[in-house]
Formats: sequence, C-alpha cells, structure tokens
Amino acid sequence: MSSKNREYLNWLHKFYSIRGYTSIKEIKYKRQIGKNGQIYFSGKFNTYTFINLKWVYDLWYINKKKIIPSNIEYWLTPLCLAIWFMDEGGI
Repeated sequence: MSSKNREYLNWLHKFYSIRGYTSIKEIKYKRQIGKNGQIYFSGKFNTYTFINLKWVYDLWYINKKKIIPSNIEYWLTPLCLAIWFMDEGGI
C-alpha cells in the first residue's frame, strides 16, 4: 500500500467514524505476500450495519447484482463521486 493509499484510507476511516458508521479503533494494516513473492500491504476496517439504511442497498442492487440507479444524479455529489472512484479499484 502506497503512502497515498494509506493516507486516503485513514481519511475515509475518520470520515466514517465521526459520523458513527464505524468504531474509532485503529485500522488494521497487514503485510502480505503476493504472486512471485511480491510484498504488499493492505488496510482494513469494518463498518456498522444499519437496517434503516437498507433502502440504499435496494437502490443499488437488484437480485444481488449491482446496478446504477436511474436517478443517480440526485445522489452524486463531487465528494461522493471522488470516494466512489477511489474505492472501486477496478472496473
């Protein structure tokens, strides 16, 4: 994990924790060995589950398949779009 990624993960954890979506416990960083013995680092934290936010899940998933809601422009802010882009990590 590069220092930029670590900085982002620390920011994201703080963003969620001050809003009550995760605990304030430290992020767990882990050293891992990948293909060809390449060493890399990952960071992890858990968020809480709130039943009253199930409507958000229902907006983005149909039959357990992720979709883009037809009214996405209503939900996207510049910050939301940046977080979505940073978190995706793939296509």
